[in-house]
Amino acid sequence: MDRYITQSKYFTPNFNTAIFSDPIRIYFSNQHESQALEIYFLMQKRKNEWEKFLRSRGKGNYCYLMLYPEQSQFAQCFENGDSNFSPGEMGEDFVIGINGPLDATRMQALMDDIDGQIGYQNPE
Repeated sequence: MDRYITQSKYFTPNFNTAIFSDPIRIYFSNQHESQALEIYFLMQKRKNEWEKFLRSRGKGNYCYLMLYPEQSQFAQCFENGDSNFSPGEMGEDFVIGINGPLDATRMQALMDDIDGQIGYQNPE
């Protein structure tokens, strides 16, 4: 299995920037840097849970968060292209496509969905 996200169906040439914070990798367009950083900081609160979740799937797995700048690109990469976000897989790696940018309500819905998938309980 080819493990390069840049050679997968999930990658688009519009992704010209990435944040790597193992095991989480966020790909996005420069114009969505502030949204990507917001997602990054929210994901950092869940980093331990992500590591446990991914390690339960196999050794050395990643979570790729793909912040698509346009709905049409999101729809090309995910079968459920009419939603705000959609999960996918690339081998043993986990992919989350985000039909961005997200407003506060959609961002909370994304985090709630992620929390449910990885078993995160917000201590606040």
